[in-house]
Amino acid sequence: MIRRHAEAEQIEIAHCHDGAGSLFCCSLHKEQESTHGILFFHHDVIPAGSSIGEHLHSGTEEIYYLLKGSCILIYNGREIPMQEGDYSLVSDGDTHGIRNTGTSDAELIVVGVKKITPVITFFLYSTVI
Repeated sequence: MIRRHAEAEQIEIAHCHDGAGSLFCCSLHKEQESTHGILFFHHDVIPAGSSIGEHLHSGTEEIYYLLKGSCILIYNGREIPMQEGDYSLVSDGDTHGIRNTGTSDAELIVVGVKKITPVITFFLYSTVI
């Protein structure tokens, strides 16, 4: 499968997770397209001064990859500067958000996945003599 950025759905989201301002989201992948727990793949543009509010992840994990700009990552209440090329993973039970502190648009890749519960399989072996 290939999805062209120019052909993908692009929407404006106001106050994402109670954040400030709006962001512009290009949704390149939706949950029903995957059989392996990928919920979504977004290319977000966050204007200067806008943010994604801090929110809890329950049963999911999420990746932020900052393509462009400078932001503050809010991770479990702690503020951490992010620069271009930085990666963040929020695990099940953690919180995160991001605020564009720069003077121009920030670009962010956001990938959401379902939490996978490991399955342990036991094999019983018998020896025949």
